[in-house]
Amino acid sequence: MRALVSVALALVAAVFVSGAAADGGGRAESVAFGAGQLWTTVQDRLVSVDPVTGRSRAIRTGAYGTAIAVTSRTAWRLQPHSLFGVNLSTRRVRVRLGFGHAAYTLAAGYGAVWLPSFGSDTLTKVDGRSGVRRWRVRVAHSPEAVATGDGSVWLASTGRWHKGRGDTMVPDGHGVVLRLDPMTGAVRARVLVDRGPTAIAFGAGDAWVLNGRGIGADDTLDRIDAGTNRVVASIRVPHWSSAVTVGRLYAWVVSEPKSAGGTITRIDLRTNHGITRPIPHSWIPQAVALASGGVWIADPGVAQLIRIDPHTLRVAKRVTFPVS
Repeated sequence: MRALVSVALALVAAVFVSGAAADGGGRAESVAFGAGQLWTTVQDRLVSVDPVTGRSRAIRTGAYGTAIAVTSRTAWRLQPHSLFGVNLSTRRVRVRLGFGHAAYTLAAGYGAVWLPSFGSDTLTKVDGRSGVRRWRVRVAHSPEAVATGDGSVWLASTGRWHKGRGDTMVPDGHGVVLRLDPMTGAVRARVLVDRGPTAIAFGAGDAWVLNGRGIGADDTLDRIDAGTNRVVASIRVPHWSSAVTVGRLYAWVVSEPKSAGGTITRIDLRTNHGITRPIPHSWIPQAVALASGGVWIADPGVAQLIRIDPHTLRVAKRVTFPVS
């Protein structure tokens, strides 16, 4: 019995060490698909990964931010006060832009990069070619996530909140999604969603808002009909869901419901019905993207990109980034 306990403790310790090193080094904390490649972060590098072979190539950026977005020509990497754009043809940094208001997430679309600032309640538009700031507008309180689609920029915000025990976030009420004109920043629609928006994606003609941030978050995925600007479904998802992406048939949500060990939820777009399965040997899944017929999850806890078969929901491939 003692031997079994010792082995179990050793395995747990090994996982914790691996996860801690991965967290500190910025390994596989994000994933995006563009220009035929998967993209993730490893310390001060952007890494492109062939989704078929798993082979990777690194580009040194001089940045350590974990938020990324990719277009056909440029990969964008965000540090809280700096934006870096990498030319995908030359694999060199072509844009370096500093700004005063910290941003922690971004989206690229309509020839621009979109940067919400949680602290200043603003959205900044950066020209995708020149890297010049075009404008900054005031938005709803505490913007958390941004996406583009159907000729609009979709911005999800927490709304008013207060600090709970241990300085944790406690939303005071509904979240809000603003639908903005990408040319002017004017608000086209304002949509109330469930408590605690943490991520947003656009797909299948709708905006999808994942609510899982803060104490008392509703643990739902709200589906906003882009034709009516109304929530037409509120779908239950596991606790502590962190990311969402949408394909032709399904929406995909990754979560860490027990704060250690990830799950993947597949939601049928026709029925809004979800199926959740554990991800073996996953720790803290943070991002999800679709590429080459697979669902790819970034998990910095195990320093891996994990490919899930969309039909069987089983792990089909792992791309591991060395911790040391």
